[in-house]
Amino acid sequence: MSENQQVWNRHYLRSRSKLQYPDENVVRFYRKSNLEPGSVVLDLGCGSGRHRKFLEGEGYNVIGQDFAAEALQGFGSSICARVEKMPFRDESFDSILCWGVIHYLAGQLAVLAVNEIKRCLKPGGLLFATLRAREDSHLQMVLNSGDLEQGSALLYTEEEARDLFRGFSSVETGFILRRPPGDDRIIAHYIIKAEK
Repeated sequence: MSENQQVWNRHYLRSRSKLQYPDENVVRFYRKSNLEPGSVVLDLGCGSGRHRKFLEGEGYNVIGQDFAAEALQGFGSSICARVEKMPFRDESFDSILCWGVIHYLAGQLAVLAVNEIKRCLKPGGLLFATLRAREDSHLQMVLNSGDLEQGSALLYTEEEARDLFRGFSSVETGFILRRPPGDDRIIAHYIIKAEK
């Protein structure tokens, strides 16, 4: 088990880590998408299942995958596996949601993960993902002394984010930056929409 995997298993032992509500950007993306009800969606790095519940409510057939076994407690149709070694056949999914995952993979593992995502998407399939941006100062604090202490992550520039997904037929990027009240640290993400 990798050091990052141990960090995430420990993270999900805390009840506050089991988030209940989907990110509003995920809700917007899937409500605006042209995916038909019954489409097969992989919630890759599903964590506590907050997005999975929403996706199932939208009528999609959802499979969850996470490498932290603690996150998957109590979920059916979930697989404990690493993102860079996905246990699925080629072209299995109409869409893959990979929210807050890839930036926790060191260098070459991120490239392997993106190749696996592309392999598992059907032609024309959609990826919706995030990468933490270089501007992010909150994540570094969490890695140094917070819930994810001793974990690792990479922060991306927009050019690096686009380059990581260059093998897709189309890639669009968005950017989210927020600073919670009473906190000087910034949380910053690139949002990636890519089509195979």
